[in-house]
Amino acid sequence: MAMWPLSDILLVQLLIMLSPACFLEAQTSYSTAQNYYPSWTNNLSIPARGFDSYQMILISESVSFACGFYSKDQENDSFYFAVLSLNKTYAGAIVNFTLQHVIWLANENKPVGRNATLKLLPEGNLVLRDADGALVWSTNTSNMSVAGIKMMKTGMLVLQDHNNKTVWQSFSNTAHVSTSWTNNDPISAMPFNLFKIIMMHGAGFSCGFHSKDRNSFYFAIWKSEYSGDDDPEALWLANRNRPVGQNATLQFLPDGDLVLRDADGALVWSTNTSNMSVASMRMMETGMLVLQDHNNKIVWQSFGNTAHVSTSWTNNDPKSAIPYNLYNIIVMHGARFSCGFHSKDRNSFYFAIWKQSEYSGDDDIPEALWLANRNMPVRQNATLQFLPDGDLVLRDADGALVWSTNTSNMSVAGMRMMETGNLELYDVNNKTVWNSFDHPSDVLLLGNKLVVGQKLVASVSKTNRSEGVFSLSVIPQGLFASYQATAPQTYFKFPVLGGIDSLQLDHDESSGDLALLLISASPDEPNTTFASTVNYSATAYMKFDPDGHLRIYDGNMIDGVDLLTDMMSACDYPTACGNYGLCFKGLCSCPAGFAQANTPNDQGNYSCSPNSPTTCENPKSYSLLPLEDVYYFNYVDPEAAVLKGTDMKSCKDACLKNCACNAALFQYYVNVSHGNCFLPSPVLTLIGDGKERKSYHSNAFIKISNDGENGSAFTSSINPKIIAGSTIGAILVMSLIVGLCIMVLEGTMGVEADLDYCLQNATTMAAIRREAELGGTATLLPSLLSGPR
Repeated sequence: MAMWPLSDILLVQLLIMLSPACFLEAQTSYSTAQNYYPSWTNNLSIPARGFDSYQMILISESVSFACGFYSKDQENDSFYFAVLSLNKTYAGAIVNFTLQHVIWLANENKPVGRNATLKLLPEGNLVLRDADGALVWSTNTSNMSVAGIKMMKTGMLVLQDHNNKTVWQSFSNTAHVSTSWTNNDPISAMPFNLFKIIMMHGAGFSCGFHSKDRNSFYFAIWKSEYSGDDDPEALWLANRNRPVGQNATLQFLPDGDLVLRDADGALVWSTNTSNMSVASMRMMETGMLVLQDHNNKIVWQSFGNTAHVSTSWTNNDPKSAIPYNLYNIIVMHGARFSCGFHSKDRNSFYFAIWKQSEYSGDDDIPEALWLANRNMPVRQNATLQFLPDGDLVLRDADGALVWSTNTSNMSVAGMRMMETGNLELYDVNNKTVWNSFDHPSDVLLLGNKLVVGQKLVASVSKTNRSEGVFSLSVIPQGLFASYQATAPQTYFKFPVLGGIDSLQLDHDESSGDLALLLISASPDEPNTTFASTVNYSATAYMKFDPDGHLRIYDGNMIDGVDLLTDMMSACDYPTACGNYGLCFKGLCSCPAGFAQANTPNDQGNYSCSPNSPTTCENPKSYSLLPLEDVYYFNYVDPEAAVLKGTDMKSCKDACLKNCACNAALFQYYVNVSHGNCFLPSPVLTLIGDGKERKSYHSNAFIKISNDGENGSAFTSSINPKIIAGSTIGAILVMSLIVGLCIMVLEGTMGVEADLDYCLQNATTMAAIRREAELGGTATLLPSLLSGPR
């Protein structure tokens, strides 16, 4: 086993002896209020300790980081003002702390001796002076309104002003000295050299030398959630095609270049940032490693300049035993969003974006919020490749091209995941060349716009993410939702006076609530708050669901919140009760002559099928089944009417003369002599409760076969034998219905409303039967249909 240096043993032994009470001497922050300007001196009370617990100056709220005077030599004569990462271990009720690693050194090249002093001066400058008073190091923050010093939970030491705005932070001005790290640290006996972390962001991400076999090393970024058992997965590799051996060196040069050299000094990798005014290197909370200039402008970033080399990912990682291949994350933004290969069955894969925070590590799969290849899933061993010409392409296992960003020769320099969940390709000037927000699928994220000409297309079902039958479109006149058929059938319409430019999920300016906004096309017109909700996080999203509903989801919410509840009822949706189904207050029925289908539709609802389908050979073989006060969702679009300003008879005749017509719906306001005629195809859900919600009237006429079970009831020429049979049948049916009603009267079947239902049906059925036997026609009311399914 590798041996630890004696000086580090002394230091770690000391920290093991410390109790939590010792750390309470160190605060999380100091304020200059009441003209208090703190000062600390490293005059060790017990020199043998190597690091005096009472010289811990600041400690983070998470008790994961601390800053103070640090010494690593055995004689304890050289000290550094440092930020340290602490490791907590538990022994019953006692919490012990050990040094994990040094995160940052202020005076790296100029250590101080004993009795050196660190002081926050009244003018806001934090200065380190040696015992003789010589200035060693300073934050150079005089007259910058510094109000306090704080140790952040991320491991960052900051100076803040009165508004808690950061004035100065550690991991800054480092370009003035060469900073070098090697991967030959003998401390680590683990396969992964955890102690060679170079930089980290709290408990989120770290970068440093990464190895799984202690022979091949990479300069890498990984998630800091390290348990000590398995190796953390590398999320980014600088030298992925050229690993280095032991004693390799990563060096931050004075000219601003970050270079990786092998043990023999051979150059392996570089950021190519010489003479670009680089002032610091920083690990962002998003997991992005950046080089910044003196104005904190990013000069270079990881997941950045990748267009000069081919970068490729495949979905055949054998590590994953869970249905969703989590280890194939390609790019991520902190704990919010990730993109990579997404699958729910390990057979069909999509290049997708999802909420990283929704993943618990169990069998639940995070919801895909955007899919590149939703209509063409790929198999195992598919490849996503970032080509040298800047194109991002997805190929199936056989090499067939499935999807591409079509960004060849557009000067693409990198790919990044934004905090909004937007995946971007950008050029060398940091200008966006392509982004996923411009190619929506069925979801809008916060800040995402759906502009005029774009649409959301719902998935086929919850398990099939291919494009389904519902679309939500933004057109200049407003927002429209349609069922895609031979001719689209509109079921929702929200026109806006003056026109709109886009639909956006954002916070309402007046209330601050999360809202769906219709952005006005005219700068003189205010935006329209289409739908508003409250108490949702920044990662909430709107989804156009497979059933045509528009819902908001947040966190692990399963059902979502319907945004159109105040504008539409359950029966106003085209597939609420399937084909030919009649919907009444959310309950479904089948018309006479129809039966429930054996299998549900893609939305899980059952349709109605005719007992005897109609044929075109003999026009006299079919007739129309009239249904009074039955409405249709497509009435929201008057332009869908085949005949406008016509009478009801002409509407019925138009359907009878058209073999392809399966139903006619007549909409009118005053009388049946003037209205609009609709001949929908296919015939979707019929609305039975529309009369109480609409200002107009409507009748439906469904084409049925005269050869069917109930066909004879609606023909003008009826065979005497059929009449006799029908009469006997009618008597039997009436006897049964009356018997049921008597049961109601005796209290056997519940409520008074059921009695009304039975009596009405018994009376009406008898009247219809008599009318049919006399050779006439009869009208069926919605209440006469075959009952709830």
